[in-house]
Amino acid sequence: MKTKEQDSATMRACRAWQTKAAVIRGDLRAQGVHGDLRTLDEIAAGRRGTSAPTQLTKLAMEMRDHGMTEAAVTVRLTRIAAVITAIVFHGNAA
Repeated sequence: MKTKEQDSATMRACRAWQTKAAVIRGDLRAQGVHGDLRTLDEIAAGRRGTSAPTQLTKLAMEMRDHGMTEAAVTVRLTRIAAVITAIVFHGNAA
């Protein structure tokens, strides 16, 4: 069941996701990237990219609600990002 707290947290997470996308886009431009950055543009504008922060918010809240500390939740979410990065760079979850 969706709660007001979950809605509020998800909305803030999506805004943070948008902000980070804009920062990454700026970093890439500063590094001389001139190609198409449509995905980052669309996330930064809020036109797409809300499912990932929504799912991460739900997961973090569920772990918290089952007694995990903030530090433990952060470690687990960081591990998820590390696995995804390993898949992108190496083709597997090293």
